[in-house]
Amino acid sequence: MVAFAAAVALFAYVRGGSPLESADTAIRSRKLRAGWMLAHVLLVACLMPLSYSLYRDGAASLPFAAVVALWIACAVGAAISAVLAMAPGSQWIIAAHALGVIWAMRRPLPCSASASCS
Repeated sequence: MVAFAAAVALFAYVRGGSPLESADTAIRSRKLRAGWMLAHVLLVACLMPLSYSLYRDGAASLPFAAVVALWIACAVGAAISAVLAMAPGSQWIIAAHALGVIWAMRRPLPCSASASCS
């Protein structure tokens, strides 16, 4: 994940262009959103006991599959809340569109978020 983010950042820097600059300016002008940062910190804190439960030697109080599912849910929630703490989702969509073909692994937008739905 980190290598993918670094590669996208590198290619975006090399490509440049005004759409990327305007998306960058819009995101940089935003302040960190405290509510999403708090959610991120709490979700990361939840990962600690779950990780301990995954790797301990003794019997766990929850089934292994439940611990894994909770760990994945907390990790995804922590990642999403970290991204949303930096800027609203709409700004990230604009930035993804500004990347163009570099952002080849992006998901297609649902009809409610895109301008042209048939």
